[in-house]
Amino acid sequence: MFRKPRDDEIDSYGLTHPGLVRPSNQDHFLIGQLRQRFHV
Repeated sequence: MFRKPRDDEIDSYGLTHPGLVRPSNQDHFLIGQLRQRFHV
């Protein structure tokens, strides 16, 4: 089990593209933890 990360250990980024305008938001973001493996 992993410990909860401290605030100064968290980096998060998001990117979206205006592209085709759709009636609903279809952006997706994935939050995970990168160590020796990637944990979602």
